Amino acid sequence: MASFYVLPPRALLQRQLRSIVSAYLPGARINEEVLLELFHNQADDQHFILHREDLPEGMAPLEALELFFGAEAGDQILQISSSGNIESPRVKALDTEKLVA
Repeated sequence: MASFYVLPPRALLQRQLRSIVSAYLPGARINEEVLLELFHNQADDQHFILHREDLPEGMAPLEALELFFGAEAGDQILQISSSGNIESPRVKALDTEKLVA
């Protein structure tokens, strides 16, 4: 079983991560690309980390993940979006039982 994490757009996530790190390191020069790499470094052959802009515009995430990234029935797909509170993003599990096994 694979896990797919569909994160907010890169630019939004970078700003949010920068905000967190800036609170702990005021005045420090912060490389947003390096912060984003922390997420992507968690990927492996069973854990796929994507951003919303990686999926075709206008296509439902579940359909796009099946067609372009190989998602199947039984896989875990979590769609993460910003809630306005940086510490509490919205997490929505998508139902993969409709996908072809």
